[in-house]
Amino acid sequence: MPEPAPQRLPRLRLMIAPGTLHSRGRDRMDFTRYGRSGKPRMTGEELLPTLPELGALAQIDVDAGNPHEVATHDDLRRL
Repeated sequence: MPEPAPQRLPRLRLMIAPGTLHSRGRDRMDFTRYGRSGKPRMTGEELLPTLPELGALAQIDVDAGNPHEVATHDDLRRL
């Protein structure tokens, strides 16, 4: 019986905007005090290696313009 063809993972583009996603806490599981860690926010290139699990879900490219200073849906549409 032939082996099934490997499934292609979806392609995603990571765009970093203001928010908590790229904040750094004391450790990977610090979800509450990250604003007081004193650590600078990560770029997309720095964020991806901290989440190796994502590689099993999608092919992820980092948007070169990150982090974006986006505040509204209109701002996102312009990107």
